[in-house]
Amino acid sequence: MLKLTYGKNYTAPIPVPTVGWEMGVEVDSVPDTRSFDISSGTGIDVDVDWGDGSLVETFTTAGTKAHEFASTGTYTIKLSGGFSGNDGKLVVGELKPISTGVIPYMGISSFAYVFAYCPSLTSIPSGLFDNNTSVTSFSTAFLGCTSITEIPDGLFDNNTSVTDFGGTFALTDITSIPTGLFDNNIWATDFSSCFYGTSITGVPTDLFKNCYDAETFEGCFYDCSDLTTIPSKLFNNLLQAKYFGSCFNSCTSLGAIPTDLFDDSSGGIDTLDRCFYNCHSVTSSVPELWVYQHGALHTDCFYNCTSATNYGDIPYDWK
Repeated sequence: MLKLTYGKNYTAPIPVPTVGWEMGVEVDSVPDTRSFDISSGTGIDVDVDWGDGSLVETFTTAGTKAHEFASTGTYTIKLSGGFSGNDGKLVVGELKPISTGVIPYMGISSFAYVFAYCPSLTSIPSGLFDNNTSVTSFSTAFLGCTSITEIPDGLFDNNTSVTDFGGTFALTDITSIPTGLFDNNIWATDFSSCFYGTSITGVPTDLFKNCYDAETFEGCFYDCSDLTTIPSKLFNNLLQAKYFGSCFNSCTSLGAIPTDLFDDSSGGIDTLDRCFYNCHSVTSSVPELWVYQHGALHTDCFYNCTSATNYGDIPYDWK
């Protein structure tokens, strides 16, 4: 059994005795030394092709294995071989992979925090998670990756078992959300803080259309200060959705709130506290949630929405 560490947070088993794995690395300045660790293992026999024309190296002992790149460029590092015993561990984080390729099958159920707070990560490869179909959580996977500006189409198409997208893209610099991003994630229940603090300007129509089990959207778009529009019936058919506290809190560029935003969730919502807190650019009528969601926790739901045309109709305890 070989254990592979990838990204910031994961060491996981690869259930094969012999491996063949590759990844792309970018060398922007030279000299640049990249390394990986064989931290344990019996019967070690690992071959490394560094991808720069140098001779393939064979390692039979544990320890740090380093290579100096003499020229800038993009290189594909290939590792093959393995361990005869079941205690092998190969740690590749210092190779700093990401720009090309996909994560190999890792036999795990969670990618929570996998790339969190990696500010030098500038892009997400298409198909990055395609090999890991049993993953159930991408919670905070890219949290704080401030250099990421785009989400590739179909990023989660193969991850049909996911339940948790809490904080997945929070505090990144993405400017848009791909249409159909969650179309195949029908078991997802948690979207809390998913896009918190991002630079998105809009939300795709039907973004959550197939997420029938979704329960929480607490802080989902919190502090998306560039967000100007929300599509009608964004939460359509989400009959399990109950938690919307701070969902659009501090979306200060938002100009309107669709009156049918929560139509198919009518009466079943538990929390709306600070949902539209400080959305002071709203100049249209706000939905009369105090009429058909009167049982929900609603403290400061419309706080400082003073430009709404029906602001005077909003009950005191809702604003």
